[in-house]
Amino acid sequence: MSVLLSRDALPGDPLYGIKRTTESASLGLTFDDQDRALKHLEFAASRVTEMETLADRSSTPEAQLTALSDLDADAVEGARQLTTYATSSDETALPALRDWALAQYVKIGTLRPRLPGDAGAHADTTMWLLASIAQRAHDLAARAGCDAVTSGSSDPLGPLPAKDECAAAVTDPNSSSGRQPSSVQPTPSGLPTPSGSVAPPVQPTQSVAPGTSNPQTSKPGTSPQPSTGKPGITIPLPLPLPSISLPLLPGISFG
Repeated sequence: MSVLLSRDALPGDPLYGIKRTTESASLGLTFDDQDRALKHLEFAASRVTEMETLADRSSTPEAQLTALSDLDADAVEGARQLTTYATSSDETALPALRDWALAQYVKIGTLRPRLPGDAGAHADTTMWLLASIAQRAHDLAARAGCDAVTSGSSDPLGPLPAKDECAAAVTDPNSSSGRQPSSVQPTPSGLPTPSGSVAPPVQPTQSVAPGTSNPQTSKPGTSPQPSTGKPGITIPLPLPLPSISLPLLPGISFG
């Protein structure tokens, strides 16, 4: 009965802990790598919906902070598991991850002015996290078809994309390696869009430079500086992102 009653529990409610325990049990019974990753992302998206309900009820900052912390944890774990799965088994999952992160980014950005106290500051960190997930998924998907998709290293968001020139697997009888560099570089416009997805609205933008561990941030009231490196994915930016102190989450550092 407690499990049934906890289905609509919100952060701060007495039954919210039971709801989270039930979600963890569901993860423990999911053995497919992709399905487990998608469950993490589903739970993270549920926290966003709960935050919207809490905002309508003028909830306390503590309840919103609980939702944001749980959102961050599931988003990081879901992104790590899905990028690991995608780069080893099915790269078509990467554009869907990118679109998911952008959609949650826009929702948090819209909700941000309504968040009380410290929850607003934490929301800025969550927005940067979601932008970083979108950037990682984009950079990995952009190397689909390259000889090396990942660098062999990873961080809390999963495998890092390779930085060398994209070399396609093309048979060349005059080459001992059997591979030659591809003359066509992958671009954001060449990424597939999952069916039924909705592109985020065009708004002021900021780019997260690919291949870097730290976000490019700007203080409120200033214009983001253009990236000098490789072109990055354009992130919809409802609000200017302030400087964010690392580590992002307890026990998690991006370098």
